[in-house]
Amino acid sequence: MEIKFNAMPLDYYKLPPTDFSAPETSMKKCGQGSAKGIHQWGTGTKLKVMFDNDFQPLGDEGSRLKGQLGPMLRNPHRVPLTYLDWNSVPEEIKSAIWKEIEDNIEDCPVEFQPVAMRSCNKLWKDHKAKTKDKYYTKHEEDPDILLKVPKRVLPDQWEELVSYWRTTDAKLIATRNSKNREWRGPDHRTGRTHFSQIRHEMSANGENTDKMSVFIKTRDENDPDVKAVVEEFNQNLAEIPESLQTTEVRNKIFHDVLGEDGHGYCKTYGAGVPRSAVYGQSSLSSHASSSSNHNEITRQVREATQEIEQRLSSEI
Repeated sequence: MEIKFNAMPLDYYKLPPTDFSAPETSMKKCGQGSAKGIHQWGTGTKLKVMFDNDFQPLGDEGSRLKGQLGPMLRNPHRVPLTYLDWNSVPEEIKSAIWKEIEDNIEDCPVEFQPVAMRSCNKLWKDHKAKTKDKYYTKHEEDPDILLKVPKRVLPDQWEELVSYWRTTDAKLIATRNSKNREWRGPDHRTGRTHFSQIRHEMSANGENTDKMSVFIKTRDENDPDVKAVVEEFNQNLAEIPESLQTTEVRNKIFHDVLGEDGHGYCKTYGAGVPRSAVYGQSSLSSHASSSSNHNEITRQVREATQEIEQRLSSEI
């Protein structure tokens, strides 16, 4: 069963920036809360955003930009939750969002567009998941559930969502996704700070930015699961001669311990960064530029280890 879409004209979803950012500022300050919109957004004052080599926004202005995307994607008039997934959202809506982003950034690079759209995808999916968990999953048996319309969801959209979530197909998808999430590994502790910002700061401080180094930096080292991962990594690394412990080798061991990247993401690079953005479109492996590189690294390590063993045997 496919979820039904609203047959509203596209102009219906387009509101001035001040309209969809205003509700965010009226929320009570409790915990981390929802990201607030930028007051100067849409007034002609443009953000001066710094980007890294992957066109991820950095610094305070980059954080403010990401905070602005939240209110945009949570606006029910702009991007309704009744679309089955982000790919089903009409290109006209996505283009309007990108045009607004582009108009509010000084010298906005065109390469930022796919990065911004991946962020929008993540934010929209998270908003939909949180809405379902808070207002539907916990109250599924409530006979008056249709009357309890969540914030940032229109009544007709809420009726469609509840109807879809009750279907067998939707329940099967939810079960599959729940099982997939169990394999994510230990959760990070970075809050809203994107991994690109953390990598940038680590690099500026002269720290290694291989995957295990970033993994440790972004996790609670007292977490038993984190300790287990680090211990296994160090045990495997100790078998490699120090002269061969390159970034490529460390990343290979990291993936031997935690598994390869899944479809559409690259471990320790944060949400919205697929492995193709890190390794290139032709990459067939998640933790090096190609499988041939892996084989070459493995061959070098094996030969070095054999050489050391032979030398020790001769000395004995």
